[in-house]
Amino acid sequence: MHSSSSGELETQRPVCRICWESTCEVNGSEEFLSPTPCSCRDERSNVHQACLERWILEARSQGRFDAGTICHACGDHYSHPALSLTVLSDEAVREAKISTASGCEGVDHREPLAIIGGTGYVGRSLALHLLGHPTFRLGAIVGSSATVGKPFSAVFEKKEEALAEHYGADLWKPMDFPTELMSARVCSVEDVIERGECRTALSFIAPEHGEIEDRLAAAGVKVFSISPHARFDPANPLSVPEANPEVLKGAVDEAASAGFEGDCHSLVKSPNCVTCGVVVALKALDAAFGVEDVSVTTFQSLSGRGDAKYPRDVVMGNVYPLHGTVERTGEYQHGELKRIMPDVKRVSVAAYRVPVQRGHLVDVRVRFRCAEKPTARDVERALSSFDPLRNVPLPSKPRRVIYVKPLDEEETGPRIGTPRPKDDHEYEGGMSVCVGNVVCEDELYDVRFCLVVNNVVRGAWGAALLNAEYWHWLKGRKIAAPGEEPAAPSAAARIEC
Repeated sequence: MHSSSSGELETQRPVCRICWESTCEVNGSEEFLSPTPCSCRDERSNVHQACLERWILEARSQGRFDAGTICHACGDHYSHPALSLTVLSDEAVREAKISTASGCEGVDHREPLAIIGGTGYVGRSLALHLLGHPTFRLGAIVGSSATVGKPFSAVFEKKEEALAEHYGADLWKPMDFPTELMSARVCSVEDVIERGECRTALSFIAPEHGEIEDRLAAAGVKVFSISPHARFDPANPLSVPEANPEVLKGAVDEAASAGFEGDCHSLVKSPNCVTCGVVVALKALDAAFGVEDVSVTTFQSLSGRGDAKYPRDVVMGNVYPLHGTVERTGEYQHGELKRIMPDVKRVSVAAYRVPVQRGHLVDVRVRFRCAEKPTARDVERALSSFDPLRNVPLPSKPRRVIYVKPLDEEETGPRIGTPRPKDDHEYEGGMSVCVGNVVCEDELYDVRFCLVVNNVVRGAWGAALLNAEYWHWLKGRKIAAPGEEPAAPSAAARIEC
C-alpha cells in the first residue's frame, strides 16, 4: 500500500495528447505548440509539434481525416505557422492528396467486416472509422427491410438530419457522410450469408432481432455483438478485454482444441456501454485493493438510445430516470458487473438519461476489502498504471486505458468540475476512460469518483471491434507454426479512433 501526504504529492506536469508524456518521445522537446493548432481544449490542447507531425503523416498514409489535415476530435482543420512550413505546407498537402488517390487503385487486402445494424447510429459511426482501420475494412452494411437496396448515403444523411432536427442544432451535431462510401448500398443478412465474403460481423441490433445473430453464427460468421440478445447465456463469452482478458483466451483455447470447428457457434458479447467503462476502472481498483461493494449512478447521453428519439419534453431541459422503462439499463449493468466481477459482494445501480449528445457520466462509489484504506494518490496510481494488455498489439487498444485528471492542480485548473461528457469523451479517440473527482474522505465509502465513457466508441462499436481484434490475434497465435508468433502491427498501424 502506497501512502503520501498532500505535502509529498508530486507536481504533475502537462502531457502531450499523443505521446502522453511531458517530454516528446520523438525529439526530447518539452514545448507544446502554441497556440493550439485546432479547437481542442484543456488537456487535449497540449501537443508536441513532432508528435502531431508524426500523427498527421500516419493519418495520411492510411488516407484518413482528409489526408491528415483535420483533427479527429474537434473536427477543425489544423492551422499553425510551424506546421505550415512542414507537414501542412502547400506542397506536402498536394503530394498527400496525390498519394492517397493513387493508393486507392490498389487491392485492399484487409478482412471484410459486416456491420449488422449498419444504418443505426452506432453502425454509421463504425462505418466512418473502418475507412482507416489497418486490418478490417467495410464489407457489408446490413439494414432493415425498409432500407435494403438503398444508397447508404441517403439513409445515413436522412437519419442524421432527423436527429439534429429533433434535438436541435445547439445540442446535436450530425456526422458528415464520407465521399469514400458514396457507392455503398444497404444489404440484407441473406446477402451476407449467400455471398460468403464476410466471415466476421459486428452487431448492433435491438434484442428483439437477435435471431439474426444466431442465423449468422449458424452460417459460419463469427459475430461480435453489443446487443442484449443472449448476453447472459453462459455459452457466450461476455468480454471486455482489459477487464477479463482470460474470457476470450479461454474461448479461443477451447475452439483450438476442436481445430476451430464450430468456433462461430458462440456469440462474443460486450456489456452495456456504461459497464464497458466502469468495469475497467473497477478491475484496476480490485487488483490493487480488492473491491467489496459498488454503487453506480449513471447520467447517460441521448445517443445511447440511437435513432429512437425521446419526446423532447422528457429529456430537453430535463432528466429522465430509466428505472422501470423498456430500456432495462440498470438491470443490465447490475447483472454484467456481477458476472464479470463475481467476487464483488454488493452492487447498486441507478440510471438516468440527460440532454447530452455523446458521453456517459458515471458516479462510482466503492468499498474495499483491504485493511489499510488507500489515499487518493494510491487510487490515482492504481487507475493510471492499469494496462493488462500492454504486450498485446491491437490496433484499437488505447495507449492509456484510463486517463485520470490531475489531483494536485490549483482550483482554477482544468480538473475542477471535471470530467464532463462534452469535453472528456474523446481521449484516445473515445477508447480511453476518463476519471476525475477522486475523493477518499467519505463517511460511507472508501473512494468515490466520476467517470466519463464514450458510449458510442468505447461503450459500443469500439468494444465489439476490440473483441474482434483480440479474438483474431489470439486465434492467430494458436494457428501459427510452433515457436512462431504473428507479426505485430507497425507503429503506423496503431490508430486514433
